[in-house]
Amino acid sequence: MRIANVNITIQLDITPLPELVRKIRKTRATMRFYGHHHNLSLAAPIMYILQQLSGRTDSHFEEFVEASSEMLARDKVLLQQSGRKKVPVESGTAQWAIYSQMMICYLFGKYEEAFRHSQRCAELLRHPVGAGDTSSPLLFDGLTNLALARKSKGLKRRFHIQTAKKRLRWIKNFAEIAPFNFLGKAYLLEAELSVVNRDSKSAHSLYAVSVCLYKEGGFFMGAALSNERAGKYFLEMGDLEMASKYLREAIARYKLYGAEAKAQHLRNELASDGRRLV
Repeated sequence: MRIANVNITIQLDITPLPELVRKIRKTRATMRFYGHHHNLSLAAPIMYILQQLSGRTDSHFEEFVEASSEMLARDKVLLQQSGRKKVPVESGTAQWAIYSQMMICYLFGKYEEAFRHSQRCAELLRHPVGAGDTSSPLLFDGLTNLALARKSKGLKRRFHIQTAKKRLRWIKNFAEIAPFNFLGKAYLLEAELSVVNRDSKSAHSLYAVSVCLYKEGGFFMGAALSNERAGKYFLEMGDLEMASKYLREAIARYKLYGAEAKAQHLRNELASDGRRLV
């Protein structure tokens, strides 16, 4: 049963969301048979991501979201019982649930909140080995830290940049073993790092390579996200033609992935800018 859930985790970026929901539904009866709470909690983080990205609220999500809520509530009790200011080390399953919240907060532009979640799954980020796609928490934590580095100064800025560099080193190590799976992530994170370091010449080419690698690899969310980040970079640089090209592609790819809520959020964000880009 754990193997089935790990398989679902790995498929998150390479399977359209509606199809992934159908696969999870098929395993639901088995989850109940082997122990309702434990097995549902393993799939709950993925179902939370699917729900948030798609914007769906039908009953098929309810018990998974409930299982995720119960799991996080247990962690809150552990924190209260510990009597410590720092959050105690949660179980591996709980850390994946917290990561799912970090990822969604980043994708919807809530960077401070994403960073708070990343602190709670610090053990997962320090030792990114084991089941599931452990490179994704590294990527989104790196992206979160770079988003905050843009708004920070002094020691805070240095801390965020150094943290992002650590995440990038891990992803590059993974890419040496399996370049097809990880190079798109490495180039995207390196592009964002170049932007923070004001190296616009490198950023342009790094974004372009990341977009190509994600598209060629069949990574739905990665292709959409790399286009979005490239588009926002060109928007900041004042190149509206290139920004529009990448942002239109991002919205199209989010929709192809089944992430309707994310696509609409990006549309709304761009509409509030006052410039007709998409």
